[in-house]
Amino acid sequence: MIKKILVLFFSFVAMTISAQEAEPEVIGKLSMSAYPKLKMSLGKKVYALVENGVLAEDGTFTATVAQLHNESFIRTDNPAEADFLVRYSKFEAVTPMAIDKFNPMHRKQKIKVGAFWVPTRTDPPGSSQMKPGQIPTQLNSSNKYYCAYMHLDFAFHVAITLPDKSIAYKEDVKLGKNFNSGWMPSEGAAVGKVQEEASVMTYEAVVSEYSNKKISGLVGATFMFKEKDIVCYFARPKKRSSNGAEYLEINDAVNKLKSGLGYLKEDEWNKEAFAMETEGVEEVLKTALDSVGSENYEHINKEIESAIHYNLGIYYVFSKEFGKAAAQFKAVETDPKEKGKDRKFADAAALAKDCEKWQKEKDAYEALWK
Repeated sequence: MIKKILVLFFSFVAMTISAQEAEPEVIGKLSMSAYPKLKMSLGKKVYALVENGVLAEDGTFTATVAQLHNESFIRTDNPAEADFLVRYSKFEAVTPMAIDKFNPMHRKQKIKVGAFWVPTRTDPPGSSQMKPGQIPTQLNSSNKYYCAYMHLDFAFHVAITLPDKSIAYKEDVKLGKNFNSGWMPSEGAAVGKVQEEASVMTYEAVVSEYSNKKISGLVGATFMFKEKDIVCYFARPKKRSSNGAEYLEINDAVNKLKSGLGYLKEDEWNKEAFAMETEGVEEVLKTALDSVGSENYEHINKEIESAIHYNLGIYYVFSKEFGKAAAQFKAVETDPKEKGKDRKFADAAALAKDCEKWQKEKDAYEALWK
């Protein structure tokens, strides 16, 4: 009889411990800027654009295509109040064209387009529409097929200067690309076709892409992640009879993370406001993890333990302590019975890798100041 009672008791305890689950909730969205690759301070910045030595005001070419697309970077028309200036100058464009007339007996390997030699098309006219083994009917001596070649070459100078007049970065940029029309039945058709093909490469497109990738990367206006759904996990008892009081501190910590996220959305670099709003979160979550398996913490099963690791990882991401965040995400265990992308903690492994990458970027930035 005593043995049966003990068996029932331990069965009840096991059921109680397992009758808990982690409930995911999207607590908001967040974008996080990358670290500058130049020795520049962190935080919101004011910048100005200069075109050929003159301030680029609204409506000018540079102001239109070279703006930085990050809310933490505000363009000003007053260089005196700017944290840095991006100076564009020496705009040059070369767009030579050449026509190659089809001659099956004397095929050219290269053709000179302005000052540039480019490879010619070796496929005979109409060959792209032929079936395998079919002989092209266009292979004759009439030479009535033309291919137009165009070489686009854009060049400009860019420099990033600081308030003390020092040059943080400078580069002579030269970007070129070849286009061809393919074989066309007339010279006019070939010219029209190559101009259509080359129309995608404009000065506007070239400078805009350079600004979005190179300049933004240098000053930290790119993103490690943008408008990402931030998920945290609440601890819930499966038994309806339980009010979940044993998880009050853990869930309160998640609610604080949710509130702290609001401050980061306004200014991701506002560490003070975030720290005040999330005071005690790290201590509560770490204490719960350190106490797993001990008396009074039987309510934390494997799933809840993983949820705490995950939430602590999110806290460290918000705090930009990416190395610590990676360690927490690595400690998360997923249920092998759950399948698919919607399973709990499905992104933990990927987040761990991302955090390791972000920590390297942070380390590289901090090394600039040593």
